[in-house]
Amino acid sequence: MSSITTLSVVSSMLSAAVVGLGLQLLRTVRAYQSMESSLQHKQLESASTRNQVSDAERRLGELQRSLDVAQEERRKVESEQQQLLRQIETLKQQPRNEMVRRVYNIVTVGVSQCGKTALTLKWANPLFRLRDVMPTQFVKYERTVSRQFAKVGPIVEHVFEIRDWGGEHMSNAFIELFTLESVNGMLIVVDLGTTEGGPDGRPVVCFSPERVKQQIEAFPEATLRLCFNERIVSHCKTFTLFINKSDALSGDLAQIEAQALELYAPLINILRKLQRESGMVDIEILVGSASSGHNTQNLFAHFIEKILPPDAYDPTLLQMMHTVSVAA
Repeated sequence: MSSITTLSVVSSMLSAAVVGLGLQLLRTVRAYQSMESSLQHKQLESASTRNQVSDAERRLGELQRSLDVAQEERRKVESEQQQLLRQIETLKQQPRNEMVRRVYNIVTVGVSQCGKTALTLKWANPLFRLRDVMPTQFVKYERTVSRQFAKVGPIVEHVFEIRDWGGEHMSNAFIELFTLESVNGMLIVVDLGTTEGGPDGRPVVCFSPERVKQQIEAFPEATLRLCFNERIVSHCKTFTLFINKSDALSGDLAQIEAQALELYAPLINILRKLQRESGMVDIEILVGSASSGHNTQNLFAHFIEKILPPDAYDPTLLQMMHTVSVAA
């Protein structure tokens, strides 16, 4: 019994030892698994950190390249500024060109409300609005036609000075012809009708034979002969009659022009007669409208061609004249 008891005790002890070893092994395995999981987590964190570092390095590279571009642009701007400053200093040291103005006088006459102010002022000031036209006694305005720049010598500015006399003061205009040092161009403006309010409130031009007759009578041969005296003819390059308000007639442009010329034939015949007697080489007759712009550019292109010296054309004026000739 003693041996059996001893074996039983030994067996119990061995069982307890095995159980203890099993528990210890289990704890060791669990500890190892925990360490492995922690290691994997650390590896994931490390990979994420490496990705963040890589992105940061990429963004840093982009910023560095942008900075390099900005610095290069800055260097270019600074270089251009230095060049401009040197040019300014060079220009300051050079003698300044003086401005010389050459003025060409154009005298404009016509009865009241014929549209001469709207016609000439619209050309002198392209921003001018026709509804702003006010009756005038006398007004003088200028249009710079060209500027000539030279490396040496003055800047030459060619200016048309337009002298516009109101219809009630035409006698003063003819007196002025004898007081001006020179008259380079004469412009008589007549029209074909009156302007009245239409059904919609907008102005409508209506043909008026009575008004045409009135204007023919306003320019008798004795009065026009004053414009063709020897003193004026020696300077005047062109005498132009502009028949305004072509909108009053119906038909195509050729028909309207033919009608207008026929209506004003008595006045045109007087001008042609005085032209032959005085030896004046240029008489121009144009039909158009200050309101619609019909033939207005041709009118002023004609003045430029006849009055301005051939060597006074600048590139801008040459382009404008080319545009007018193509449109015509």
